[in-house]
Amino acid sequence: MESIGVTKNQVVHNLAAPILAAAEMAQLGVSVSLVEAHGVRRIYVSDAAARILGYSAEELIGSSTFLTFAPEELDRVHDLSQRWRRGEKIPHFLETVALRKDGTRVPLEVAYTVVELDGQPASVAFLRDISERKRTEEALKKSEGIFRKLVEAAPEAVLVAKEQRIAYVNPRFLRLLGYERAGDLLDRDSVELILPEDRVMLRERDEVIRQSPESPVPREYRLMKRDGSTVTVECSSLPIEFEGAPAILTFLRDVTERKQTQAQLIQTDRMATVGTLAAGVAHELNNPLAYVLLNLGILERELDDLIEDPHHRESARARLATVQEGAERMASIVRDLRSFCRPNAPSAVPVNMRQVLESSINMAMNELRDRARVIRDYAPVPPVIADGARLGQVFLNLLLNAAQALAEGSPNENEVRVVLRAEAGDRVRVDIADSGQGIAPEIMGRIFEPFFTTKPIGVGTGLGLSICQSIVTSMQGELTVESEPGRGSTFHVLLPLPRATAEIHEATPALVPGGEGARILVVDDESAIAVALKKVLGDDHDVTAVTTGDQALRLLLDGACFDVIVCDVLMPGTSGIDVYRRIEKTRPELAKRIIFMTGASSMPRVADFFRRVPNRKIDKPVDVPRLRQLVREIAREEIARE
Repeated sequence: MESIGVTKNQVVHNLAAPILAAAEMAQLGVSVSLVEAHGVRRIYVSDAAARILGYSAEELIGSSTFLTFAPEELDRVHDLSQRWRRGEKIPHFLETVALRKDGTRVPLEVAYTVVELDGQPASVAFLRDISERKRTEEALKKSEGIFRKLVEAAPEAVLVAKEQRIAYVNPRFLRLLGYERAGDLLDRDSVELILPEDRVMLRERDEVIRQSPESPVPREYRLMKRDGSTVTVECSSLPIEFEGAPAILTFLRDVTERKQTQAQLIQTDRMATVGTLAAGVAHELNNPLAYVLLNLGILERELDDLIEDPHHRESARARLATVQEGAERMASIVRDLRSFCRPNAPSAVPVNMRQVLESSINMAMNELRDRARVIRDYAPVPPVIADGARLGQVFLNLLLNAAQALAEGSPNENEVRVVLRAEAGDRVRVDIADSGQGIAPEIMGRIFEPFFTTKPIGVGTGLGLSICQSIVTSMQGELTVESEPGRGSTFHVLLPLPRATAEIHEATPALVPGGEGARILVVDDESAIAVALKKVLGDDHDVTAVTTGDQALRLLLDGACFDVIVCDVLMPGTSGIDVYRRIEKTRPELAKRIIFMTGASSMPRVADFFRRVPNRKIDKPVDVPRLRQLVREIAREEIARE
């Protein structure tokens, strides 16, 4: 065979003519090259192959096969050729880049085989232009790169699991659970990250995710962090294909703070509801308590006149003191309940810590009584600027926790110690300690987490300590705990004192100058209270008592003049609020002299009214010495104006 004179017909004849014919009909790029001692040159090129390479078929026949390879591919192609000549096995498929006549590059997929042509080795190559595929792959690669960047930078945690084994996590997921490297989580069972009690129906949910055409409703789970603490997440999942296999893609959002806020809102709503009910109950109880206490006071003063026998008189006085103590205790419980359930907005005022602690102990005594002795260790401390009602909730919760840490039935063997001290650095410290079993070290770091509890189901929600810490922190204070297994627990509440703490000394106003009594109008729909107040105040003052707001208005609008008006707020028909509004318009000088009296100061309507008027106020049951003091203050102010 001559080196150049091999014709197309000879090639077709010597090779499989039907194969080449079929190749040309299918527009395949076919090139046949003759292998010689000094190189490889083409002896046949189909029109399709010539178009792919950017030449005419005539230009390529007789040329070296290396002519159309891109420069960066030549070393690789030469190496493959040398290996073939040495008899080494080389691949029959090759992806490479051709250099066209016009200088442009085209990616190729080459499949070739070696044949014998007239006794000489030759190669038959099938060329395919894979430009479109490469563009698609490049676009996909770019898209995947963008997607990975988006996922890596996503504000939500992302997890991909195959057969529940972790296949991918983004950096946000690592930060969420406190890990530094993805390798610490990859191939782990994803279920192990979920708290055991939250794993119920997890496998069924996976099936729903795989089969449902729409993404299932998000679910909340608690995950275990690397340090043993927990985080509550909201999970949205959908099925995907990941690295060629079915997988589940999950987006996780940290909702711990939201759950805590929701819990606090629920707690606030419950407290507001209880507060409304308690205010109504308190109002109904305070009225009879008020006249019971007032009449007990009157009876005590009249005892000398009623009983002549000294022995019988002292016996009656002792019994009367017992009755009075019981009534005052009832009044104290009602006041404490009302203050703890008050739905008013938080306020910061000077708070007597001893009083708040005593109220909290009274509220918790039902739980404490059969479990432990309560030991009070109070030192004198200045008032703290705080919200007394919310602070009382903190102490009440800590006292109840202390009670629940102790077994019932052995009050003489256990103790709950309440300590009040002034700390160096302008702070006040309250310690509430119990002699219970203490807190295990492995859970010590978690007791202030929302929803964490060691109590049985139905006993606690795990919100108490979390809310307590939130309340104390909002007052710029600290809530900490010390505990040792077998030796009990001590909770410390540290609250800052105001920069300047001056003791408040209430001066007792003198009686009305000249020794003359004030003219007082008492208005209360409970006739027993009205009569009792007239009796109590009547020793020193000129008292008129009426039982309706209409009666009071008739007196006042007809020109009657009083130095002081003691008026109940909530009355049927014309209320004390109505009386004030009428008098403020017609006789404003009298409106300033009204002392409002109520057993329902926490009711929204009453609380809102009290915020808008500057008048003095007194709670029921009436503190008689305090009432006398208010009467003297107003009477003295009126005399000073004259």
